[in-house]
Formats: sequence, structure tokens, C-alpha cells
Amino acid sequence: MRSMLVNFQVQRVIAHQVFARDPDRRVISPRCSTGLTRLEPSGRLALQERLVSALGDNSHAVEMSVSKAETGSTFQKAARCIEGSDAVFTASSRDLAVALADAQSSRTIPGGVVLITSGISGRDGRRFVAVVKAETDDGFVSKTVGEEVSFEFLPSLFMTAQQKLYKIGFFLETKRMLATGDRMRDPADFLVLVYDHNMTAKETQGAALYFYEAFLGCCATPSSAALTRDFYFKSKKFIDTTSLIPDADKLDAHGALYTYLKVDQRHTLSASEFASRYLSGKVRDAYRTHMREEEFPTTAVNKDLSYLARVLRRRRHTFTSEVSISGPAERFAELVKIMPDDGSDHTLVRIAGRLSHTD
Repeated sequence: MRSMLVNFQVQRVIAHQVFARDPDRRVISPRCSTGLTRLEPSGRLALQERLVSALGDNSHAVEMSVSKAETGSTFQKAARCIEGSDAVFTASSRDLAVALADAQSSRTIPGGVVLITSGISGRDGRRFVAVVKAETDDGFVSKTVGEEVSFEFLPSLFMTAQQKLYKIGFFLETKRMLATGDRMRDPADFLVLVYDHNMTAKETQGAALYFYEAFLGCCATPSSAALTRDFYFKSKKFIDTTSLIPDADKLDAHGALYTYLKVDQRHTLSASEFASRYLSGKVRDAYRTHMREEEFPTTAVNKDLSYLARVLRRRRHTFTSEVSISGPAERFAELVKIMPDDGSDHTLVRIAGRLSHTD
């Protein structure tokens, strides 16, 4: 992914404004610009940096598939923004703002600024279009006059470096096609990334659906279950084989992997996040290198435990003497205590409960 975002250049940008629905839940028409937005070089650079940071490696961006690509869909409108003249770009961007306003079906969804940008990215200059919905916030800016430091109130700030109140739909052309009038574009010709900082939290997933499903017409990639399975087994392989984790600590590392997948309520997962939260120092760096060498995606992926249901139901541990113990995964740490007997090749196991039967 990192290579696709090098030489990232925003060439055209236009801003519109969408509003929350009125008290009767009726759509309020967007306020649409009539021409391209002119950005100073510093502003253009800041916008490029925000987009690359949100979409690049170790971010919350998720690769998705286009499920709605018919005439009039957001995908086809976005494709016209890539191919068209400035006039076509402007008209299509206005259509996108109207479509977003329609998709915001709940009064609880706030309004905000809609940025439509197009440009090129990657070493081979692939074309892209990005649709950004940014909520506004208030803030302050410091001012220094002589020896005095003061500050000024600024309303309606958006996309600041620390503010995460924005969503992005990013369409990167992977197969170049010449514009031929109203010809439909094929979603297979594009890489699609969706960024929403809230999309990883269970309690806000519904709020994110309106943007990537109702508006963008996207859905999780069919390979989510396979990627989740790959994440588990590739991570398990690292824990089992690395000499950087002492044998006495491998049990805890496996427990952390189970917790990250099964207990954590986030709807996405990433190797970088797991490393940051559960590993440290050289182990963290070695794990990230291992996952890159295993060609696991560097961006976040949707978590789908379908292929791991049986694997995660019970935890099983095998000792060098070929003796194994297993138990319910969600209570294993509570029911079983495994302690190495220092100075010997024995292990002490304390199990809650009495022997009930023998197979």
C-alpha cells in the first residue's frame, strides 16, 4: 500500500456543504460550489498529508468492494470525476454531495464539509478520486505580539492534524481506460479504500454504515474471513517459532492473540495494531517484519471469525512430553494456571475442578 501512495498529488479539489436533516427528517439541499477551490501550496500540501496519513499503512483504512456500480451510483459519479473536464468534475461533485445528503437518513448524522479531490498517486501516476465528508469543530489559534501570548477563537475547523471527524472514500484507478462519453466503468479497474476512524468501534459501526454502504455503495471484501484466518495462523506461527519470546511467556502471547480476536469488540484488525497493543521492543519489530514477509496486508482488514469459530472455541496446549490439555477458550486463563518448575524440565499445572471422566 505504501508504494501506491508515493508521489501523491491532489490536482483538483472542490468543496460543498451538507446538512443534517430537518426536524421532520426531510433532506436539506446541500450548498454547492460552482467552481474549483483554489488552495495555497501550504494548504494543498496539508490536505495531501491528511489523506496519505488516513489511507496509508497502519491506518484505519479498510479495502472494500463496490457492490453498487449501476448508472447513477456513487462509483460511476466518482469515475466521471477522474476522467472529466473541470466542468464535468464540478457537476459530478455536486451530484455526489446530493447523494451524500440523501444517504444521511438519520437526524443524528451531522452535516459537514464535503471535499471532492482528484489527482495522481504512485510511481506510475495512477489517477484517483477521493470523497471526504468532514465534520466541523471549534478551536483556538495562538497569537504572539511582542512578549504577549494570546489566542483567537476559530469556528468551523475541519480536518485538523488531531481531529479525526472525517470519512474518506478513495477510488484508485488500477487499469487505465480512455474516456468515451457515458461509458460505464468497471469496479474491477479500481482499488477502493474507506477510512472512518469510528468504523473500528462496535457501538459506532451503524453510524459508519450510511457512508460506506448507503452512500459509497461498498461492502466488505469477500476475503475478510480468509484474511482473519491468515492473521491468526501467521501470528500464531510467529509466537510459536520466535526465540525472542521466552517459552514461559508464550502462553501469555497466545492469550493476547485470542483476546485481540475474540474479546476485543473492534470490527477491524491489523498486524500493526496488535503489535502496538500487545508486544514490545524487539518482539514488536520482529513481528511486524514477519507479517510483512508473510505478505499480510499492512492496512486494517475487516474482522470476520467465520473460519475460526471452531479454532477459537477451545484452547489446547501440548507439552514436550506430548501430553495435551484443552479447555473452553473464553475461560481458560481463569480455569487453568500453567507455571514452569524453575530448574527442571517439568511444568506445574493447576486446574480448577476435579477429574470427572477419562476418555
